Parts: sequence; C-alpha cells; structure tokens
Amino acid sequence: METVHKKASFPRLFSAFSSGLLIAAASSPLAAPPSSFGVQVAAFSTESEAQAAAAALADAPDVTVVTFKTGTTTYHRLVVGRFPTREDAEAYARTLPTASKPLIRAWSELDTTTLVRTIYETTIPAYFRAALKAPATTATLEALMPAEREGYTELLNTPTTAPGALTKMVDFVTKLLATEPMRARATVEFARRYIRQNNPYKPITLSMTPLARELLAVADGDIAATDEDRWTARKFYVRYIHYYQRDGVAAVRAWRQIAREAEPAERSATLALARMEMCAAAFELVRDYGLSYPEFDAWLTEQFELAMALQRRFADKTDAKARQTRWTTARIGLMHAETIKLQVASDAALAICQALIDAFDRYPECQDEIATARSYMMQFYAYQHRYRECLDAAEKCFDSLRRSGRVVWGDERGDMRPAALLYIHFAASALGETRKAPEAHDILERDFPTSPMVADFLARSREGG
Repeated sequence: METVHKKASFPRLFSAFSSGLLIAAASSPLAAPPSSFGVQVAAFSTESEAQAAAAALADAPDVTVVTFKTGTTTYHRLVVGRFPTREDAEAYARTLPTASKPLIRAWSELDTTTLVRTIYETTIPAYFRAALKAPATTATLEALMPAEREGYTELLNTPTTAPGALTKMVDFVTKLLATEPMRARATVEFARRYIRQNNPYKPITLSMTPLARELLAVADGDIAATDEDRWTARKFYVRYIHYYQRDGVAAVRAWRQIAREAEPAERSATLALARMEMCAAAFELVRDYGLSYPEFDAWLTEQFELAMALQRRFADKTDAKARQTRWTTARIGLMHAETIKLQVASDAALAICQALIDAFDRYPECQDEIATARSYMMQFYAYQHRYRECLDAAEKCFDSLRRSGRVVWGDERGDMRPAALLYIHFAASALGETRKAPEAHDILERDFPTSPMVADFLARSREGG
C-alpha cells in the first residue's frame, strides 16, 4: 500500500489512485481467506491468561485470542497462524512443543464465533431484527429451520429482558451466520445499521474487525450472496477503510474501481455514490497533506460535470435512484465550492453555491446540502462586507436547518444553527436592523447557551465587546 508523503505533489499522488486496483487481499490484515486454518494451542477461562500466553508466543505467526461463548461459559482460545490448507496447519502443529495435541480450526468457524461474540456483547437484538426483517428472509427460514421460524418471528415483539429471549436471539444469529446466503444478507443488514449509527470519526473499536472481515468475504465471493448484497458489501467495506481505518489512498482507489464497474452495469445510484465518496476521500487527502488545490480542483470540476450530467437524466423522477444521484451531485458541488473557498476565490465559490441552490433547492432530499451552500454564502458575503446579502443567506440557512433538524454535511462541529444566528446578528447589527439583531441574540442565549462559540459571543456581549 502506498505511503503518502507530506511534500508529494497532487498529480503524482493522484496517478497512484488512477491505477484502477481495488484492495489487494495481501495488503489487508482482514483479508485472510475464510478457508484458511489456524492451530489452537490452548484455551483459557480468563482473557488475561490468554493474553499473557499470547505474549509468550511473540515469535509465532499471527497469534490471535478468539473468545467463544457457549451458554454461560466463556473460553479464550489461543490460535496461531493462518495457513492456506489443513495439511499446512497440521505440519506447523507438529513443530510445537506442547503437552497436549493442538487442534486445527478453520478460520471461517473462528470468525463466525468472534462475530457472534461481539454482537452478543453489543447489539445482538439489532442484528437479530435486521436479519429477520431483511427481504427474502421468510422464505429462507422456511427452508432452513421451518419448525423454529414462527418462534423467531414472535421474538421481534418480545422485550430483550424477557426470560430466554436473548439466548434465543444468539441461537438464531449463530445458525444464520453458518448458512449461506443468509450469512451474507445478515452481515450486510447489520453493517447497514452499525455503520450508520456509529460516528466514523471516533476511534475504531475491536468489534468492527470481524464485521469488516465478513463484509470483505461477501464482497470477494467467498460467501455465497446475491449480486445486490455483494455490491452493498463492497460499498460498506470501502466505507470502513475510509472512515474507520482512515486509509484515504485505498478508499480512493476502491471507489474509483466501483465507479468503473457500476457504469457499464447501469447501476446509476452506485455510480453516483462511488463518485461522491471518491471525491470526499481525495478531498481529505488534499486538505490533510497540503497538496495543490488548483490541480485538484481541475479534476474535481470534471467529476462535478460528470455527476451533473448523470443527475439530469433523473431530474423529473422521484425514486430512490433519482434521489441518490441528486444529493451525491450536490455534495460534490459543495466540495468544489469548498476547494475554491480555500483558494480565497469568493466570487467563483459564490457562483457555484448559487448554481447548486438553483438546481437542487426544490428537492427535499437536498435540503442539508442547500443549507450548507447558504452557510458558505453567508461567510463569503461577510468577508466582502456585503451585509444585506449576508443577512439574507444567513436567515435562509437558519430556516432550512430549523426545518430539517439535521446536521449540515461537512461541518465537524455539528450544529450550524448557532453560526447562522451569529451571522444574522453580525449582519443585522452592521445594517442597523434594530429588531433582527436582538432577536438573534435572544435565540442564541435561550437555545444554544452550551455552544462554545455562543458562550464566547455572550461573554463579549456582556463585557460590551
């Protein structure tokens, strides 16, 4: 995998993205094939004992502690190696000076028990409900375990605290993960909820590792799955390496490959999403490593034009595919405006923001992006001392955010409503608006007293600053 250097030029770095490669299996610690085998050298009743034993095997290949639960008992297995065949694992086991005979275990089994353990400890009810509510699950359960299907369905309306409910859920998930293609469907559905409900900017938790491995196995075809589930698993896995592993180079390459494959397959929604995510990962690399904004913007302009051409095909449609092509295009436009803003070209950025508003303001799915565009505009107008336009943009931004109630995309501080109110107060005060400035002050004091920027503003207001 490429190493990004601080002083690299953007074209040279970007040429690495253009290779069209996805993620080489050998480059990722999660990419061990499900058919590989490990040597279990011991099992312990406590994790501390297992970790101590693992430390003593520092020279052994791929030492892993795998926790397994059965009923109320927990075991911590010490497993060595990821060998391509059972014979290779057995040959290695014969070299170990152990008192008892080592056990040979397939990593597909070990990964499944690890995944069950992590969801057991965190969100087993969510996984259970996600899997049971997935499309086509009823027919699969009918063939898989017909006598038990009705009982599992009844669990959907049973509190987790009911006697035996959680145990039954664990039993269901364990059986499901050992069955293809329902193993793939359950993994994809759980990933859909898990990734959407967890902040990607927080440090990665160990519980993501088995889920990511399952997604990769589905994406690579090592687990039987429908075409739709395979595409979805690829998208979720690349989101994992981008937002959780923070590997922007690999993410750009992977999204680029997905986009290339989606276009001839006429998967417009996937193409739109991949193009947007590719731009986002590249934007982060340019910003974080101080690369050339003008050269990046030339490429981003091309991507924006391609996205606009795609979304125009769905301008009068309202289905999910059309909605996705629109909001992803709007977000690429925002990155375009942000890139120009960072080059201190306010007039050009204003023109892009206004073009986004003209194109997408009528679509409900784009209101967060429209609010973001207006937040950019209020800042640009303030820099240019165009207070009337600043006030108008800030009021429209605040109104849009108040109606949607959602965080503006791209703002790491979260809620942009206090910022919009501060700009309203600033512009209204500059224009001598005796009603709007006090109103904004009162709303800030009443609704956002814990915001750091508001607290600073109120402190300075009390001091007469």
